[in-house]
This record gives sequence, structure tokens and C-alpha cells, in this order.
Amino acid sequence: MSHDWKALIGALQASPPEDFAGRWRLLGRHGVFEPLRRRETLVEGCAQLERLAYDLDSLGVFISIISGCGLALPILDAVSDHGPHAELCDAIVSGRSVAAVAITEPGAGSDVFGMTTSLCGTPGALRLRGRKWCITNAPVADHIIVFCRNVTTHEHYLTAVLVPREAPGVVVSPPLKLAGVQGSPTGEISFSDVEIRETWVLGPPERGKLLLDLAFARERILAPWPLIGKMSRVLQDALDHVEARRQFGKPIKEFQYVQDKIVGAFETLETTRLLAAETLRRYASAGSAHLHASLAKYHAAEGAAAVFKTMIEVHGSHGLVSEARLAQHLIDAMCAAMAGGTRESHKRVVFDQLVLDRARARRTGRSRVFTTTHARARDGERHA
Repeated sequence: MSHDWKALIGALQASPPEDFAGRWRLLGRHGVFEPLRRRETLVEGCAQLERLAYDLDSLGVFISIISGCGLALPILDAVSDHGPHAELCDAIVSGRSVAAVAITEPGAGSDVFGMTTSLCGTPGALRLRGRKWCITNAPVADHIIVFCRNVTTHEHYLTAVLVPREAPGVVVSPPLKLAGVQGSPTGEISFSDVEIRETWVLGPPERGKLLLDLAFARERILAPWPLIGKMSRVLQDALDHVEARRQFGKPIKEFQYVQDKIVGAFETLETTRLLAAETLRRYASAGSAHLHASLAKYHAAEGAAAVFKTMIEVHGSHGLVSEARLAQHLIDAMCAAMAGGTRESHKRVVFDQLVLDRARARRTGRSRVFTTTHARARDGERHA
């Protein structure tokens, strides 16, 4: 963690939105990315994301952090027995390099198995063809991890390929003009017969789905924490407002409907925090938390959007002025709800995991999901 937090926040606030590379280097130098690299230090990393979101005006940069670290680092670490991949991890953590992970396509959306970007050819003559859409960090990335259909195999495995941005045939669009998440450069990438070295293929062809699951799990574990930090800040600002604002001759904090909105927002904040913390606990103890990670991710995004909307109502016309930024936070939360998978895709993950747990329970006589609180605490102590 940075030894001079105020200096870091001041520098980030003063940085112009278009200077993404400068902000990325700044965050790396202050050690923000390092604890996001390993499971053992992820609690510290999430705490930093929460604190950053509390202090910063915008949520946009966190989409880039979670993509560059939450998605990219687990993939690269999983194949870090290759020297260059470990070196790239070090460069990302230090802020010297930016990575993008290209999954989404115009016609596929959340359907990763519906993607058409393909790796074709023969060993020694591999080529990448296709188009990726709305890719976080694409306009500024030095390297792109591309998930594609491997048509060189009979099974057409989902495969991950690490492509340098400067490789011939790679074309990256300028940053898209998004309604929200300002400060997070997002673009389109096309691959026109890009020659792929065999060393750029991340592991055996059949390993791509495993790498994608590793990345999604880490991304979904990190995603709630910036939203928690921003909800906390917005809620405290609202409390200051309702104490100072007077209507009908008295502070609006005395109106029951205002109290109801504040308490409801606080309830959402705390349930989001508890669910995110439980997900972290499960991940730290077992190394896997797909069910809770998806649950925490969509609960946080939808909860944050609801809180920001409610706080606009609490502030009234004051909540709509640009200085309040509440409307921008609301749009950012809506963008966060779509990044990394829609609510429906997360609910599908949760349902599938529940079905798997029931099958396991019938076979072994023990559920990993529907356990008592005492049993969960006991299991946590055993794994600690």
C-alpha cells in the first residue's frame, strides 16, 4: 500500500481523463496492484480498492484495474512457468505495462461459446481472425489476451492467445464514447490473419476454459469492493446533507421517508459488504468461490445502482447538478452490472452451482452450500 495515500489521491484527481497511462503507472508505483496478484494478499487488495473508490471522484478507473489485474493476472500467473509471461505479470503490477482481455464480441455478448473469433492453420502457421467489441483497456493495452475458438482441433476448444498490440494485422479502434465509466478506455479490436507464434498460445488448447474460469472468478471477487467504497462515501455525504437541509421549518433528517431511504441504503451497503467478505473468505480458504463470486458481483452492481438512485432522490435537485456526480455514479454502476457478464449470466452460474451441490450432497451426504453457520466457521478454521 502507498505510504503517501494523500499524495496518490491528489495526483490521481489532478490527472486528466485522457492520461490513462500516467494514472496506471502512478497506481503501480504506489503498490496498488501488487496485492491483487495473489490469492494470499487479496484481502489487502480489496481493502485498497474500497479505500480508493471512497476517496476518488470517479468509478471508471476501477473497471480498468479489475480488467488489467483481476482478469489478466490470474491467466498469466497460471502459465507463468513460461519466463516471458512472468515478466509481463511483473510489468503489469509495477504499472509499466497494460493488459486487455478480449472476450466479448458484437454477436456473442455473454455467450462465450458463441464467439466466432478463431485460431486456425497448422502448428508453425497459426493465424487469428475475428473481431472483439467493447474491450476494456484495448486502446492503451500493450498486450491482449484473446479468447477464441481453436479450429485447429476437432473439438474447437476455447483457447487463450497472448497477442502483442503491435503484431501485424491487429487493429485497435480509438476509445469508444461510453455513457459511463469515464477514465476507463474501451475499444474494438479486429484481427486480420494475425500470425500467431506457438509460444503465444497460453497452454494446451483444452486449457482455455479453465483459464477463463480463473479470470472470471477473480474479476467477480474484486468487482464489489470499489462499489462498496463509493456507496459508503455517498451515504455519508447524504447524511451531512439531510442534517443541513431544511424544509417546512425543520431539518429533513426528521422526515420518516428520508430516514427510510437512508436506512435502506445502509442496509444495501452492509449486505453487499457481508456477501463480498464471505466470498473472499471462501476463496481464501478453498481457492474457489464461483457461486458466491457471481452472487456478490451482481448484488453489488444492482445494489449500488439502487443506492445512487435513492441518494439522488434524497438530495432532490441538488443531486442532479454535475458537482454532486451522483447521476454519473448511477450510470457507472449500470455499466459495472454489464461488465464481466450480465445479471442473467451470473444467475445462471449460481443456479448451475446449486444443482452441482445437490448432486454432490446426494453422493456424499454433505452439502458445501447449505451448511450451518457453525459448520462454515469450523471449516474456515480448518482451512486457515
